Amino acid sequence: MSRLIVAIPAYNEENALPSVLKDIRRNLSKEEDYQILVVNDGSTDNTKDIARSSGANIVVSHKKNLGVAQAYRTAVRAALELGADIICTIDADGQFDSMEIPNLINPIKKGLADVVIGSRFINPELCKNVPTMNKVSNRIMAALISLIVRTKIHDTESGFRAISKRAASNLNLLGVVSFSTDMILDASKKKQKIMEIPVSVKYFDERVSRVINGFIKYGFKSMCLITCKVLSLKFLSNLFSKKYPPTEVVRISRDVTNVSPVLSNSSKSDSTIDVKSLQHEKVEVTD
Repeated sequence: MSRLIVAIPAYNEENALPSVLKDIRRNLSKEEDYQILVVNDGSTDNTKDIARSSGANIVVSHKKNLGVAQAYRTAVRAALELGADIICTIDADGQFDSMEIPNLINPIKKGLADVVIGSRFINPELCKNVPTMNKVSNRIMAALISLIVRTKIHDTESGFRAISKRAASNLNLLGVVSFSTDMILDASKKKQKIMEIPVSVKYFDERVSRVINGFIKYGFKSMCLITCKVLSLKFLSNLFSKKYPPTEVVRISRDVTNVSPVLSNSSKSDSTIDVKSLQHEKVEVTD
């Protein structure tokens, strides 16, 4: 049976996160082998503690806020270290419905796709409440990316997507600007099968997009990223690419024994134990 890791990048989401975690556990109750990973991107509120107490299996924390792209990049690497066969990323603010997770992971299970994007724009009826600026910016980027990858892509910025272990293991992500666009370009270049599935979305009046906020700066960096990817410019890639940051990895002992291949032993304890990773991070196992 495939192991599913649901990865949730979160920045100052202490209010929304509990209900998001509760919904995931309810909606995935029939999944026999899944875990929830929260990447706390340097939050200044209680996101880290809320994640630990509200149902996450693993909480990975950046020491400071590094942005959405780096948070997703950390999530993919951590999920692979946890033995994921399928990784599903979903936003922490509750704008996506976790009941639709099976729709995203099933094409991967059936071998029909390597990357499945939860698209907000395939079905116009499902995106009526999406802000106009988001629609316009996505339409421009989607047209450009579709031209480059020679496949029609409706939604290049959705954070709700699933990716196979094979595809995730071969990704070379820069960790800047748009994780979503970066993944599409990289997966396409490596001949991975990309599929879109329509999903519903909710937007809230108080929600501010961390990606779209600062449109001109975002657009410039996006064009740099696209140039690096399309032309394979290593010197630019090295300039824009961010190193994996130091992280604190906390594993909550709900089902810690004999669960994760990244652990160097399988016993429960109150100690800190080594984890096999690129940066020799630590995993704190708490009872």
